[in-house]
Amino acid sequence: VDDTLSSKLVAFADDTTVMGSDLNNEVLFRKINHDLKTIHNWLLPNDLLVNENKCNFIEFTNHNKKRDTSHLIKINKSI
Repeated sequence: VDDTLSSKLVAFADDTTVMGSDLNNEVLFRKINHDLKTIHNWLLPNDLLVNENKCNFIEFTNHNKKRDTSHLIKINKSI
């Protein structure tokens, strides 16, 4: 799965972090959502699930840049 993603995966034990970056928020969120869908599609046939209640999203941005909250991160169809 890792070779097909635009994001970087960092895994330790049963925790995985998906990290992405882009200067354009819309592009970033599109990439992250695409990668999460790819990961989800890999997990299903391997009988693995993501506990959506334990998932978090953190956005790091330049303090001078206004935060754009119009985009959403989705796991499968859940926000």
